[in-house]
Amino acid sequence: MLIWRARLLCCVLVLSAYGLPVSAVAGGADTESAFCRISEGLEQYRGKSVELSARYVSDSRHEEVLEDVSCDEGRRIIDVGRHGDADSAKAFYAERKRICAERDSLYLCNVSANVVVTGTINVLSGRFVLDIEDIKSFSFED
Repeated sequence: MLIWRARLLCCVLVLSAYGLPVSAVAGGADTESAFCRISEGLEQYRGKSVELSARYVSDSRHEEVLEDVSCDEGRRIIDVGRHGDADSAKAFYAERKRICAERDSLYLCNVSANVVVTGTINVLSGRFVLDIEDIKSFSFED
């Protein structure tokens, strides 16, 4: 099992160096474990385009993160950086705003959603972040 994982990681690293999305290498059905691998070695993915399946969590003001609680090492978090101009991202944030307006909670509004996103791992203020480019799917839990 360990040899298989090492070979897969090697393939991911080699192919991601050519700009291919990591999920394309890891397999679409395995994006949850791709999140865990990527979050454990963010420095290796700096500047790389990735696709992640995760839980989006935000209070709409101070915190905006992607998380996966099923990682072997426990809960993993990647902060969200910039939002792209894709229609899918605009639709996601418009829905988040609608939910908060419905609650009459425009300033501080805790929301969570299951998402599949694509973006680029970057550094912002000394922290690794995911700059979201596209939100392929989302389902708000609230």
